[in-house]
Order: sequence, then C-alpha cells, then structure tokens
Amino acid sequence: NTLMSKGVRSMKNGDADEAFESFRVAYEKFPHYPESVFNMGLTHFRKKEFTDGVEYFDKSLEIFPDHKTASAAIRNVAKNYFNNGNQSYKRGDLEGALASYDEVLKVDDSFFQAHYQIGVIQSKMGDKDAAIESYEKALTVNSKFYKGFFALGLAKSSMNDTEGAISALESAVDINPGYDKAYGAMGLSLIHIS
Repeated sequence: NTLMSKGVRSMKNGDADEAFESFRVAYEKFPHYPESVFNMGLTHFRKKEFTDGVEYFDKSLEIFPDHKTASAAIRNVAKNYFNNGNQSYKRGDLEGALASYDEVLKVDDSFFQAHYQIGVIQSKMGDKDAAIESYEKALTVNSKFYKGFFALGLAKSSMNDTEGAISALESAVDINPGYDKAYGAMGLSLIHIS
C-alpha cells in the first residue's frame, strides 16, 4: 500500500508527524489492517510518548490478537518503566520508583515484578498491609515466584501473623528448596510460636 510505504519512508527520514498521518489515513481506508495502527503506535514510541504508543499497540491487538510485534512493544514499554523504577529505587527516590512501577501496571497489569517492587517499597515505608496486598497480587500473576512468598512471609511475620508467615515461607522453599533465607526466616517464626 502506497500510504504505508510513504509512512515508513517518512519514519526513516525522521518525520514522525508525516509518518503518523500516512498511517492514520491508511487505517481510515483499511480499518481491519493492524499494521497501520501498530505503526501509529511506533511513531509515538519513537517520540518517547510511551502511553500513547501503548494505546495504539493495544488497538493493533484488538484487530489482530496474535500480533507478536505489538505484544513485544507493550512488554518493552513496561520494561522501560520498570527499569526507570529500579533506577529511582537505587537512588533512594521511593516516590519516583512507585510512580514508575504504577506506570508499568497501567501498561501491563500482569508484570508481577512491579507488584512485588511496590510491595517492597510499601514495606520499607511501614505500610505492611499494603505490602502484603502487593505481594499477593504478584503471586496471583506468578504462583512460582518464591521471592514473593519470602517477602510475604517476612511482612506477615512483622505483623505477628506467625501462621501466615510460616505458610508463605514454606511455599517459598517448596518452590526453591535451596532458598536458605526462607529457612532462616521460618526458624525465627517457629521460635516465636514456642
């Protein structure tokens, strides 16, 4: 299609606005063709307008649910926000990290590591109830995430929920029998019972 070729050419020449317009017109003429919508998202992505890009990538998936490149692009945006969150966290900017992890979840609610990291920060900030909820969300997405069970166990232990702590820590070692930290924490929890 001439419009698609023109859009790709404009993109290569660095004219994102012209490219977007070509892809938009192509979409109007061929609304069931996912590539025009995907490329509209790509123009936003290249301009670092990630949220807008994801909207178009999602729309591509509505037209063609098996659009692998759109799915990969969404994952890349989520990873980008996640990496930004990790950088903020390492700098000690907990609010900035939380904001980035929230952006991850707006893009991809199944990104279990973001739920987990939010829980870590909530726990650091002293909000153990919220941390437990975040760890549980991470574990709902990935029930084999042993570090999530470990963190859940520690949070429950700090709230004097010894049975809940032991249960979570047992899950961690069931998944990863070599996870020594979980055994140590379980031992401390058992001491509290006696």
